[in-house]
Order: sequence, then C-alpha cells, then structure tokens
Amino acid sequence: MQEHFYLTRLPFYDILIAGFNMKNIKYYYYSLLSRLASPDLKDHYREKKNRYRYSPRERTMVLLERIENHMAFERFYAYFKKNYHIEIPMEADGIGNHYEYVKVRLKDLKGYCPGSMPRFKPLSETFQYRFLTSRNTDFYQSYLANSHHLNSLHFSSEHFLDLEKSLKKTGYDPSQSVIVIDGDNRVRDGLHRASILLHLMGPETEVPVIRITTR
Repeated sequence: MQEHFYLTRLPFYDILIAGFNMKNIKYYYYSLLSRLASPDLKDHYREKKNRYRYSPRERTMVLLERIENHMAFERFYAYFKKNYHIEIPMEADGIGNHYEYVKVRLKDLKGYCPGSMPRFKPLSETFQYRFLTSRNTDFYQSYLANSHHLNSLHFSSEHFLDLEKSLKKTGYDPSQSVIVIDGDNRVRDGLHRASILLHLMGPETEVPVIRITTR
C-alpha cells in the first residue's frame, strides 16, 4: 500500500490501470523524462526531497523494471507449463526477466539464513539442513523466529518432517513443485525441498531447477 501511495505521484501511474502494454509504458516513460526538465517539477522535487527516497527518474526506472519482470514471468509461466508441465510459483514473479530450466549440484546452492550475515549461505549451513542432520528443533525454531514474513500456522518442524517423508516416498518432481534459484544460485523458492534433497541424496547430486536472471 505504501508503494502505491508513492507511485500515485508519478505522471504515468495510470499504466497500472491501462495494463502492461509496452506502447503505454514507453509513452509515459518519455513523457516523464520531458517533465523532469521542467522548472516546476524540479522545484517540486526540491521542496519534497526529504519525503522521497529516490528521484522521480530513479523511481521510474524501478517501476519499469518491475513491469518488465512481471511481463517476463507471465510469458515464461505459459511456456514452461506448456512444454514442461511445470507451474512456476508466484514467488518467482519479479526476480528477473530470463528463465532457464537447468540442472545444478546441490552443493552449489545457497539458502536464506535470516538473522545472520551474509544472508545467503551454502545449503549445508541453513537452519533447515542443520535441523535435518541433528533433529534439534532449536535450529528450526531459530529460522521461524527470524522469519517474520512466514505464517507460523503453515511452517513448523512437524510439517517439515512430513515433507521429508513425502520426498523420500515420491522423490523430487519439478512438475509438482519446482525449486527456483537466481543467477547467484540462491534458492528463491523451495529451500525446504532443496535442504531435504541435500540430506537424502548428497552434495554432488544434480537436480533440475528454474534459474531466473536479468538480461
């Protein structure tokens, strides 16, 4: 909501209403650039500079990048569903504009470790993997305690162990729930599954994933 509050101050806000049409995007983008040269807008920005984190031009570029990434997501979602019977999760929307179906070794993947620096560490150092190898629930509780965006009703050590049992029985099927990574091999969706696969199959095992980058 706060993001939309700021976007309403941009001259091309109505592209969000008009739809993600490249002709509209280009028109409003160049319209904004021409307005940036006007003294009125410069004075307005100078008066409000403490309110904005980015300049109008910078916020324009950020929005255009998000729109481009969303258009790419819709295009590749349809492509992978048709050709590979894989439904890319909504969490992938916004990561980048180029999608690849590749195989990577589990030891090359990195996982998000909330509350630590760096944020992304090798999969073997994540709270999930350490819980699987030790069965110490403190590791998983630390993950939940530092992941404020998670719904605790859907994430628990019991649910995690149920997922492990399921993967032991059925194996990893990308068409059911694919792991998504970015260009730095950071797992962006499917960290629990990746940790279980590392625990069950070993670090040298290659698994198919969707890799998303920006080109």
